[in-house]
Amino acid sequence: MRRIFIDLEFCETSTAYKRQRKISQHEVIEVGAVMLNKEHEIISRFDRMVRPKYGEINEFITDLTGITNEMVSGADTYEAVMDEFLEWVGEDCAKVYSWSNMDITQLQRESEQKKYSNMRLEHLYKNWVDFQKKFGQMLGVRQAISLDNAVNGAGILFEGREHCALADAENTARLFQLTQDKDEFDKTADQIRRLVNPKETLTVNLGAFFTPDMLEQLNVG
Repeated sequence: MRRIFIDLEFCETSTAYKRQRKISQHEVIEVGAVMLNKEHEIISRFDRMVRPKYGEINEFITDLTGITNEMVSGADTYEAVMDEFLEWVGEDCAKVYSWSNMDITQLQRESEQKKYSNMRLEHLYKNWVDFQKKFGQMLGVRQAISLDNAVNGAGILFEGREHCALADAENTARLFQLTQDKDEFDKTADQIRRLVNPKETLTVNLGAFFTPDMLEQLNVG
């Protein structure tokens, strides 16, 4: 079975679009993913910008992700990028991993918002793994661990820019690769545990750009 590691970057749905915002308060602006074969080797990468339909990228998101409105102005729509992504995934069975469940929640809400439907996407939902939760279980810790803490604690140099969708997806895949070598993982597990702060929020301080309602729905607030 092939494994897909995916990460999404978002911008906020404008308050001017009340009906659309009620369905999804954010829109995807970048999709990054890597594909692993059965030997856990990266064999393909997917990286696309997405043009938002109901919102714009504010200064905070630009500072966080490096993505500007100019960069997405000529990009394809959500629907077109998702079609391309699913073609890239292929027809064969694949398992999808993300760092937390925010990405699957966003895809579900935005697909509803934009009336996008694809049976292959529905299939991926059924084979989705919250690797942040899985990684924590392997460490024996209950609190959420940020991706950069997990990578740094594992002694892995974080490749690329944090909050770049492709870089985050690839670094998540590298953590998965580490867990497949039990001896190597056991060597680094204590280092990662020492970096875990019980008060740490998920990945970044989500309260800075996610609403309380969304945090409550995601059960990470």
